[in-house]
Amino acid sequence: MPLYKTSKSQVAYMVPLLHTPLDATVYFFSLPGLAIVATTGDLRSRYYMTVAGTIKNFYFAYNVTGTLGTTENVVVTLYKNGSAQTPTVTVDFNSATLQVASDTSNSFTVAVGDYIECVQSATTWSTNPTNVRVGWGFQMLDNQ
Repeated sequence: MPLYKTSKSQVAYMVPLLHTPLDATVYFFSLPGLAIVATTGDLRSRYYMTVAGTIKNFYFAYNVTGTLGTTENVVVTLYKNGSAQTPTVTVDFNSATLQVASDTSNSFTVAVGDYIECVQSATTWSTNPTNVRVGWGFQMLDNQ
């Protein structure tokens, strides 16, 4: 995962991963690039904060390299310490071309030791997408 840091902010970007979502399944996306199926999270999906600050400018990108899903909505949300926060995007996994969804309006604060996760709450599709490539990123404004 590339990580860029300046004196006022850092931006993290998740290396794209490939997964085939199942109906009504929650996915916690890990930083090393693996989709994790879990309903309660997993240590591998946690991104721990080493500085206090504000998380903002959430981006989620995807394209489907296999079967396109039908147009049911999928909600992707950032979590802090296991609880959903306001940065959220809605996508449908129905495009072979790169799609980017963003939430640049909402933000939340973090303290040293907090962890964040990117969580996909899947729907029940008429036709499930296969080989969905996803990536996610955010900006962190540190308090230093």
